[in-house]
Amino acid sequence: MASSRPFVAIQSTDQWRRVAHQDTRLLTDAPGIALKIRERDSGPGPELAPCDAVCTPLAFDPWCRLYRLNVDTGQVSRWRWSACQAQGAVEKDGVDLLAQTDYPVGDFDWATEPSTVLNKPRGMTIDSGGHLFIAETEADCIHIFDLADRRLLRTVVLTAGSRPAAMASGGDEVFVVVTVGVLRMSAMADPLPVTLPPGLGVIDRLAAIEGQLVGLIKADSVDATIVSLGRDNVSFVQPFATDIAFIDDRHLVVARGCNRDFIQYRFLPLNWLLRPLEIRRWRAKGYDGRGIVTTPDGRIGYFSHKGFKTALSIRPAYETHGAVVTFALDSGVFQNQWGIAYVDACVPQGCGIRINFHTSDELPEFHNLTRSKAFNDGGFGELPHEELSPAMPDQRPIQDLQTHAGYRLFRRGSDDELVWEEATAESVVTYESPAHAPSGRYLWLTLELTGSGKRTPTINALRVQTQGHDLLAHLPKLYSRDARVGSFLRRYLAMPDSLLDHLDTAALFRHALLDPCSSPKEMLPWLAGFVGLVLDDRFSDGVRRRLIEAAVRLFRFRGTVEGLKTFLQIYTGVEIIIIEHFKVHGLGGAIVGAEHPEQGDAILGAGYRVGQALASSDSPVIDDEPHFETLTDERHAHRFSVLIPALLSSEQLDVVRHILDQHRPAHTLFDVCTVESGMRIGRGLHLQLSSIIGHTGGFLPVQLDSSTLGRGTTLGSPPLASTASGGRLDINARLG
Repeated sequence: MASSRPFVAIQSTDQWRRVAHQDTRLLTDAPGIALKIRERDSGPGPELAPCDAVCTPLAFDPWCRLYRLNVDTGQVSRWRWSACQAQGAVEKDGVDLLAQTDYPVGDFDWATEPSTVLNKPRGMTIDSGGHLFIAETEADCIHIFDLADRRLLRTVVLTAGSRPAAMASGGDEVFVVVTVGVLRMSAMADPLPVTLPPGLGVIDRLAAIEGQLVGLIKADSVDATIVSLGRDNVSFVQPFATDIAFIDDRHLVVARGCNRDFIQYRFLPLNWLLRPLEIRRWRAKGYDGRGIVTTPDGRIGYFSHKGFKTALSIRPAYETHGAVVTFALDSGVFQNQWGIAYVDACVPQGCGIRINFHTSDELPEFHNLTRSKAFNDGGFGELPHEELSPAMPDQRPIQDLQTHAGYRLFRRGSDDELVWEEATAESVVTYESPAHAPSGRYLWLTLELTGSGKRTPTINALRVQTQGHDLLAHLPKLYSRDARVGSFLRRYLAMPDSLLDHLDTAALFRHALLDPCSSPKEMLPWLAGFVGLVLDDRFSDGVRRRLIEAAVRLFRFRGTVEGLKTFLQIYTGVEIIIIEHFKVHGLGGAIVGAEHPEQGDAILGAGYRVGQALASSDSPVIDDEPHFETLTDERHAHRFSVLIPALLSSEQLDVVRHILDQHRPAHTLFDVCTVESGMRIGRGLHLQLSSIIGHTGGFLPVQLDSSTLGRGTTLGSPPLASTASGGRLDINARLG
């Protein structure tokens, strides 16, 4: 049986950066290349003119209400926001706050003497808990309002001359720009300085998200610079940038003044580089240049003369022609006959890809083709060890190849030439072409991309067999004596050889079908049948693979606590706690008013201790007389509780119950407790065992027409306390 032919590949972003690019760019969401995006700014003009608009901060609260601070009048306006485009982004006639003398019901006030206007406020933001922060610049203070209780929570007075200005919320924390740098604070925590790189300069705007803080210096100038604070002062210049806002932790939007497009940048994973990748532009028609905000549904909002609007994504325009020339692919054999070239690509209608080949037994010493960078290569940082890149070809034969059209690529069928592997994307298919080149150790390829202007082909990976087929050697020499006839026959025989090689390779690596980690997802039910495991259609592919891998051990411990925990942990992905009820006898409190006090699990006094260790066989006894009770399932059946510290959907909860029904002992009863059920004070509560202190999804605010007041919903929100003993749990209860 023939072994699989070796091949060389170009399939990583690092490799695609080392080829010669002509009007092409690197993909940002996966390794690969595509046609270059056409530039929209074509030299100086209105696009590059400064904007004189004064920034007016915008912010959304957790209840989807929009707030706007008017820095000229010192007033805060509020609108009710609607995500429906047909109804308009924001309802008209917003409510002016803080400047009213007669406060309507439902609005907040100062809780003291009403103030007419703020003294030159310059910053405003809202944290994730619904607290409004306003920086009163001339007064050197920050006012914090509780939007849930509609009251002034407190006022933080800063050192004289601090001049708080721009603000940004990063979840529970809020960052404030002052004259000496940046302060970090929260609704109840006092401000603390943030360590900044030296020589940073005055920060004009801030944008924050959990784990990241970005500043804008020299705003609305040709030297406007965006700086990642706290990450070694890494920055990039964006001329005439006026405001910044995060969409998520990897995408930052930059506004550039009145009636100009917004630019969206993407940061590569774990890398805040010299210049992030520009991946999209947003059309902001009528933008007043006064500030942008991220809407609750992940869009970018701004104000125009017609009110609040959201920016629209601009479909990019691409170059119609581009090409890449690869570096030297080495087969290691002189006078080597190369095999088939495979290209994983997406080719939309109206686009195309052609390929050319050039071979040589020696690397060129002179007239090497210059390695030109991709259009957006600057966003990927410095190329590591660029001097070690493989050699580029002689530019003279490459220029000759460019004078005529390349060879067509032929689309393979539904199967990939890499057997037992799943496609990386539904739109990516494999194209192939035999090597149209004479024998040679080194191979260079030229890939020509053609687009329609609105669409572009994308190439993800390139693979070339280093050894061609030898079917021609099995035929009489008469058929290959002529070079042209032999070349045609070699390419013609490549078609049946490709099929034979695919079948041989599939047979050679058939052991991959028996490995749950490498077996195709269509084969998983068949593979599970070998160990008697029936896979639920509701299981994800990852869960199916892990269950098959652990099936033998699961069946060995079926019906035990360890077996149930392992099965549920594989499905849910979280640590499972199973409490057998007989083990917690003696851990509860005495039942007040019980007819038989000895039935309580713990009694104070008479030398008895409160509670006992789990699984202990001792139990408190009052006297030697036996006590008999009627046998009931609730009290005497073998019961256990399954605690899942995660939020589960209704389908996931049904799957968990189905797993327990199928794999628990038949004589047992069980109940399932998730985070959604919340933590309740009662008999079954054990700290660090059946309770979790922290955020919970078990209690949700009441919503009109969608909630029932009772077990699952609550009215209002818990207030914050100024001191440890200052928070009330109820009218007659105080914390601390």
